[in-house]
Amino acid sequence: MKVSLPYGKDEIAADLNRVCCLGILDAAQIAQVADISKALVEALNNPIGMGAPLQQRFSPENSVCIVVSDASRKTRMEQVLPHLIAWLLDCGISERRISFLVATGVHRPSTPEEQAGILGKDIFERFCDRVYNHDAYDAGNLIRVGVTSRGTEVLLNRRACECEHLILTGSAMPHYFAGFGGGRKALMPGLAGATSIAQNHVRSLHATEARLDPRVQICRLDGNPVAEDLLEGALLHPPAFIINTVLNREGNIAGLFAGELDADTVAPAPLQVKFTLYP
Repeated sequence: MKVSLPYGKDEIAADLNRVCCLGILDAAQIAQVADISKALVEALNNPIGMGAPLQQRFSPENSVCIVVSDASRKTRMEQVLPHLIAWLLDCGISERRISFLVATGVHRPSTPEEQAGILGKDIFERFCDRVYNHDAYDAGNLIRVGVTSRGTEVLLNRRACECEHLILTGSAMPHYFAGFGGGRKALMPGLAGATSIAQNHVRSLHATEARLDPRVQICRLDGNPVAEDLLEGALLHPPAFIINTVLNREGNIAGLFAGELDADTVAPAPLQVKFTLYP
């Protein structure tokens, strides 16, 4: 059996002749959002878990920091950001009061070329002097915001903590040990200190045996010690709101959501997955 997997902008093929394939999990086909601007405005006017439209929270003198994923995550935010910037300007926010922060976690810094891809060429050219990489190892630019109940000391990016409105963006997708990516991961571990990230990630290991903790599973949040610790850490400094996409199998935006970081009052439609078994 030959398989081909996406790898960066290319693909890697492998021959699995010695492997018994039980099946392939594949996302069902879902249509992409037809009008991203309309979908964003609808989401911002009806934010999940927040009641009133988000526009009422902003004043012209406010500073806004928008957090974006680094190049290792595909979010398609480059399609959303032009409309978000237009919305912020309509709120009366000065363009000079808007900046971007790349949530690198402990990854390497994003390059200008990557930043142009993340933000989109036009937005990057407008804001290139206000796009910053997070540095998890720069103690001078980290602020201690508290300690989780599991003992993780949470250090977060100073710029994110000192702005008046922090907006997280990302894409919700399965994650092999954090349950799901997106959501709180833009802040913790995306903007956390290296020691905070290490203290959290070690919770994927079994406490007494040389194996992974069985509660640390893909698509599991409740009861997952890594996922719960990440959320608790992020809630020590919650954002103004969060915007997340859901991508279809072609990598296009199939869903666009905005609202509170941790809201369980509204449940989106279940993820459609089909399981195909080979004979």
